[in-house]
Amino acid sequence: MSAGQAIRRQNFSFMSVTPPVASHSASDTATHAMHYMRIVLAVVSAAALELATFATVSMLITGR
Repeated sequence: MSAGQAIRRQNFSFMSVTPPVASHSASDTATHAMHYMRIVLAVVSAAALELATFATVSMLITGR
């Protein structure tokens, strides 16, 4: 059982370390689009958190 877990662990680390095969196809374009969407989502969520923090601090200062 422990040997099977070690093999599974090795396979998982191998799969996560190796980059996907670069191919100029529709799936490659979709991968780039997904990566772009993740970056946009991260920037938007960071901006929303920044605004929420600013609003909370300003409410604490003004007491409203």
